[in-house]
Formats: sequence, C-alpha cells, structure tokens
Amino acid sequence: MILLHEQLNIYAIFGLFMLVGIVTKNGILQIDYTNTLRRRGMEREEAILLANRVRLRPILMTTMLLVVSMIPIALGVGPGAAGRASMAKVIIGGQMLCLLLTLLVTPVSYSIFDDWGKGIFRRRTSDSVLADPISGDDVPVK
Repeated sequence: MILLHEQLNIYAIFGLFMLVGIVTKNGILQIDYTNTLRRRGMEREEAILLANRVRLRPILMTTMLLVVSMIPIALGVGPGAAGRASMAKVIIGGQMLCLLLTLLVTPVSYSIFDDWGKGIFRRRTSDSVLADPISGDDVPVK
C-alpha cells in the first residue's frame, strides 16, 4: 500500500485476511507433504526438495489465478471501484511476495526447526558439553 500510495481501508484489510489464509494453506500443504515423504524413508533435504518440486504447480496455479483475476478489479472504474481496487492491489502484491516466501522461507524454516527439535542448537551446560551438529552426540568442549 505504501508503494502504491494507497490508504489502508476495509477492503485492503479483507485482502490481507485472504492472503493470510492462502499463504497458510500453501505452507501447511508443503510441510505436510515433506513430513509424508520423510515418513516414507526419505532424508530431510531430499524430502524438502521433492516436496517443493511437487507443490510448485498448485502454488503457482493459485498465485496466477489470484493475480490474473484481480487485475481487472485493480484497474476498474466506476462507483466503488477505488475500494475494491485497493483489495485487489493488496492481493496482487501480497500473493506475488508470498509465492517467494512460501518456496524459499518455508523450507529453510522447516530445516531450522527440525534441527532445533533434534537438539542440535543446545546451549552449553555447566560441565562444558555441546551437541555435535552432525551426529547429535554430546561432545566435551576444551
């Protein structure tokens, strides 16, 4: 909205709510498929790459559908068009940004939280033992 010099109105807020739902759906589907692949025995990195490759098509289809369908609304004229145009502009910009975030940030976050869940990011204990990032075993620190 700042880039387009538009005010934040109720229609733009509706657009934000719509974006939150769509982005959440994309992330959930991507993480769920990654977990499914890992349960089938794939390594984490391989499962992340395959899940991104498989989920790319539905994510792109959703993004393109929303962006293309919002263009006429964003360019619309007539009574009430300004309000609807702000919603369409929020959805167009937000969906294109969220496409990148879904495909880049979600897999990286998944890896970080997976490592964190395994205890790789443990803090030093009082007896100076750290977790080895590769094996996960405790290693004395000199």
